[in-house]
Amino acid sequence: MLTKASTSNIKQLWSLLKCTDNCGKRLNLLSECGNAEDINKHFASVATDPNYNKDNIITELTRYISSSVNTAESEASYSHVFIATVLSRVRKTSTGSDGIPYWVFKECAGELCVIISVLINFSINEGCVPSVWRHAIITPAPKV
Repeated sequence: MLTKASTSNIKQLWSLLKCTDNCGKRLNLLSECGNAEDINKHFASVATDPNYNKDNIITELTRYISSSVNTAESEASYSHVFIATVLSRVRKTSTGSDGIPYWVFKECAGELCVIISVLINFSINEGCVPSVWRHAIITPAPKV
């Protein structure tokens, strides 16, 4: 149907596009993830850092969030707005060791940006990178 349209007539292109089944419909990928309990179980299963100390991390994060004084000149302070922008521009990639697809970061940038900015700033400022962040899965792509 669209092959009959002229590229010089934009109005005609839009009217033909609106007649198709895909116009105005957005694929809801989040519904494929299951309910909140399933998602929570998934993240609990991939959180396998042997150096993880919940009480120590929560104490340090609480101290970091509540302190409003910047002590170092080179202290990292990535804003949640910047992190949201970066997350919303994530390109299609393979999943990491946590199994989270790229579109979760892209589609949920607004919801994830605050906590991710806190984690990134805390990690950089404390000089402590979680061991899980130091590993990558490299998948060779065959050249066709």
